[in-house]
Order: sequence, then structure tokens, then C-alpha cells
Amino acid sequence: MVRRASAWVAIAFALLACSASDGAEDEPGAGDEASDDAAAETGGEGLLGDDCETTELLASSSRSFALNLRQAAADPRGIASSCGLTGPELFVRVRVDTRADLRLRARGREFTPQLAVLPPGCIAGELDEERPLACANDGLPITLSDLRAGTELLVVVGVRADDAALASDLSEDGLVDALDVELEIEQRAVLAEGERCEPLSPTRCETGTACIAEIEDEDSAVAIARCRRLAADSCAAPGELELSLTETTELVIASDELHSDAHSHACAGWRRPERVEQLRLPAELPETATLQVRVDDARVGLALRRSDCEPSTALACAPPSEDAAELSFGGDGSLAALAQAGADPLLFIELPRERDADIAVELELKLD
Repeated sequence: MVRRASAWVAIAFALLACSASDGAEDEPGAGDEASDDAAAETGGEGLLGDDCETTELLASSSRSFALNLRQAAADPRGIASSCGLTGPELFVRVRVDTRADLRLRARGREFTPQLAVLPPGCIAGELDEERPLACANDGLPITLSDLRAGTELLVVVGVRADDAALASDLSEDGLVDALDVELEIEQRAVLAEGERCEPLSPTRCETGTACIAEIEDEDSAVAIARCRRLAADSCAAPGELELSLTETTELVIASDELHSDAHSHACAGWRRPERVEQLRLPAELPETATLQVRVDDARVGLALRRSDCEPSTALACAPPSEDAAELSFGGDGSLAALAQAGADPLLFIELPRERDADIAVELELKLD
């Protein structure tokens, strides 16, 4: 679980319908957007959102809240203390009525807001330090991917207890306050395989699929766009490459080939489209055998896992470089052991978002 967010945060937890992340850039969420001006009131007692149990701030679709932390207080139970929220804070309930991605961002007028996302319930932080689902203390957005319909969450927005903005005054006309903060909540619907889609709509197809128009009825020339399964796109249905000790194997990935991003890697998981290939090794390999993978595009990242695809079984990882992407594995008997066990490894090719040319991948088994 990612605890301190410094970029887009995608996490898997019990409320998710399935795991992680599309390969597309974040788009505006679906649903009506509205600004809750009443939330900006500063009336001390009865301040909207100041009480975790009774907060009236609710987002069941994409919307924004104009909040103010001047009269807010720190919750004595430290509900979001595991995310570092110990100063004044407000609580917002979020309900996801349809399967969706959720994006949250807070912007403070003269301070950097803190954000925490938790399951529903006002539980003291010291009772469950692992409870937060995501945290952001640097002003960057939080993204939770593929939440199932009916998911409910508690969002906490606050200011650091030592922030200088807490000692500031209102403007002379009383209209500008350093402690004003805008909380943006965007929901983007996630469509299942086979569902009708629109390529330019603010929705996305589930991981492993893309919105593709095809003619489904031979008697009709009308192409229907649906979320369709992509080939060689995930561990569940990878491509296959036969490797040989005598020849170099080459794979060419067309510039218009569609892929999602179903997996994340230690050095090459920047939520970009990726192609997945299972490497069929010769039945017997010498102990000195080494797998060498080279790509002619320096923007490409490479990763290698065992055939079970578990992140914990990662074998090698190579990030994009200044020249060409290269990955090497073996030489110490490890590749030979995989071949002997029939455990053909999985190669992940993380692709650039924008491609105007085909990408060539060379794979070679070397014995020295």
C-alpha cells in the first residue's frame, strides 16, 4: 500500500473490483460538477465537515467543494494521523455509485493542503495505523483506480499544525482568506469488456481492453465501438516468443498497436501502455546462458518476472535510458534453472504514450 503520495497514486484494497491501472492519462471525471459554496462558511460551531460522524459534505459524483479551515479543529482522535494530518481538518464523505476511478486534489490559497483517504468510519488513528488507503502531503493529486459500485470512502483535508497560514488574517474586505481550500473530486466511469463506449468520452475501458470500433454485423456497414480485449496485453493472455540458442529473435511493435497498463514494476511502471510476452526457453540451457533484450527506443522500459507474474518474483528491471533500453538476466545458472523447470518468464515492454514509428525489440540467448 502506498502511504505518501508524490505522484498519481493507484492502490489495491478490499473495496476494489480489480487491480490497478489503465495506461491512459487522467481525464475529467464523469457526472455533474458543482461547487458547494455553503461549505465555505466559517461559523465556528456547526461548521460543515468539522465532525467526522455528522459531516454533511457528500460527493456522489464529480464535484468541487469550496472549504475554509479557519474555524476547523484538529480531530482529538487523530483519525488521519497516520497520513500526518494533525492540524485543523474537515471531513468529506464520498460515495461511488458505479464502477469508477476516483481522483482527488486539494488546492490551498496560501498553503499546501494535506489529504487522506480512508474507509468509512471514524476510528482513532492509534487503533489502526494501516487504515489509510492513500495520503498526499505535497499538493499532488491522489488517484484510486477501479473502485467497485457501492464503495464509500472518507476523505480528510487539512493544514499542518505549524503552517504559517494559521496565523494569517482575513483580507480587509473579509473576502479573501489564506485558509481557503478547494477540494476537487472526479469520478471516471470504468466500462467492462463488451460494453459500448465512446473513444472521446470521459470514461475508460477496464484494464486489458480498449475502445475499438468494429463491424459486428456482416449485413451492416456500421462499426460499433466496444471495450474489446487486447492481445499480448497482460499476464492473463500474453504473447509468445520462441527463443533459440542459434538465432536472434525480433519483435516489432507497430506504432498504432493498442495496449493498456495492467502491471506495475519497480523501475518501469509509470502507467504507460505495455506489451507482455512469455518467453519460451529451450528445454536445456547451459549454466552460463544469459538473456539479453535490447530496444531501439530509449523511452522504453523493460521488466522480467517469473511465469506466476507475482511482483515479488521480479527477475530484472531496466528503466528508460539515454541511449537504448537494455535488460540482461542470467549467467549464474538462474536462467538455466527456469528452462529446466519449464517456467518460461514473462517480459514486459513499457511503451511511450506517443509513438510515431514502430518499435523493434531484439532478444538473444548468449552463452558467455
